[in-house]
Amino acid sequence: KSLNYLHLRLLHLPQKVPSLHSDFPLVWAVSHIPAELPSYMKEFFRLCDIPLSRLQLIDHPVRYKEVILPDISSRYFQDWTPEFLLPFRKAAENIPPAPAEKIYFSRKKWTGVAKCYGEDSLEELFVRNGFTPVMLEKLSLSQQIACIKGAKVLAGINGTAFHNILFGDSGKKLIFLNRNAEYDSQFVMN
Repeated sequence: KSLNYLHLRLLHLPQKVPSLHSDFPLVWAVSHIPAELPSYMKEFFRLCDIPLSRLQLIDHPVRYKEVILPDISSRYFQDWTPEFLLPFRKAAENIPPAPAEKIYFSRKKWTGVAKCYGEDSLEELFVRNGFTPVMLEKLSLSQQIACIKGAKVLAGINGTAFHNILFGDSGKKLIFLNRNAEYDSQFVMN
């Protein structure tokens, strides 16, 4: 598995939630070990008061004298336990909310794979309706969390940006736009 945003938040963390508040190592099996952890991962663990020294990234077979497998706190595309949200709540607890109450997750300058045609017109429409466009990929994790905490309404085209709602309180209004006519099950994750 890679060390990307989606994997950290939705695939790896649910398996580790029960052990986040212990002294046991947190082990990740990855396809390659990067020279340095991505900045968002370092920041996330710092916000959760988890020292990076607890992380063990492995890319080859390893033996341990003892392995503790905690109960899983979520099942991908199905449900989660209240414990699943604990690391996200911990990371967000000391970050003050940003002032914008209506956020549009802009992809106007997105350089990734999934292009959004007509993004300029769509963003313009949301701005005319009082939304503040935010390009989350240009912000630090703390700034992203502040935006999510301050917003009452979050809007955008489906994508990883919506995973950030895990840092916010429940009760937020979401405007989740699909890219095409096909059913997109991503909203189930959120």
